[in-house]
Amino acid sequence: MKIEVREASLKDINSLIKLEKEVWGKEGADKEKISSRIRTFKKGNIILKEQVNNNILGYISFQYVNSLDQNKKIRWFQITDRGRIEKSHCRNGKFIYGINLSIHPEFRNRGYGTFLMLQVWKNMIKNNKKGVYLGSRMPGYKDYLENKKKVTPEEYVKIKRPDNKLYDKELRLYRSEGFKIVKVIDNYFPDPESLNYGVLIYRKNPFWNWPMREALAWLIGLINIKIIRTFI
Repeated sequence: MKIEVREASLKDINSLIKLEKEVWGKEGADKEKISSRIRTFKKGNIILKEQVNNNILGYISFQYVNSLDQNKKIRWFQITDRGRIEKSHCRNGKFIYGINLSIHPEFRNRGYGTFLMLQVWKNMIKNNKKGVYLGSRMPGYKDYLENKKKVTPEEYVKIKRPDNKLYDKELRLYRSEGFKIVKVIDNYFPDPESLNYGVLIYRKNPFWNWPMREALAWLIGLINIKIIRTFI
């Protein structure tokens, strides 16, 4: 299976809508949101596509923001202009804010999410952003409350397995990619598994203000190729 990674275009909208529905159901991005993201900031919309059948396997989108007041209540709809980013994207923003990461259910656990995240690191380094913020789900929380122990969301995000890794599978994935938990957010985004809680996480750019950033970004591109060939 030959796979390509590239910026999304308006021609991909119907395929992206289909992917979003398969991943997120009714909460998936619709035509208005996706088209607005692409028109506003094309470089912030990246897809992973099967070349032969033209199926989109994964989609990641992000925007630039100039600052993020961690003391204020953060809502996905507010910080992303209801997913459209037309009013929230800051062309010269100092940080990246992740809008979504969608991997087709049939192609999960193959490293494609990590591969798409590396595209964000590449952009972060090349454009000298200070770091990346994301609003993560905590999809194991509801099940934990029902089958294990009653804990607060703040307690839950700190729970670890016997191997000293975070209990929640999504937070564990992001932690393995260098993200650190900033705070728990109530009513961040409609998500029954997380009881509508989100977790603000952050990874700083270790190469911020370094010289030869384009060369570093190019090296990230080489790593991408190596990773994708490992999993196909």
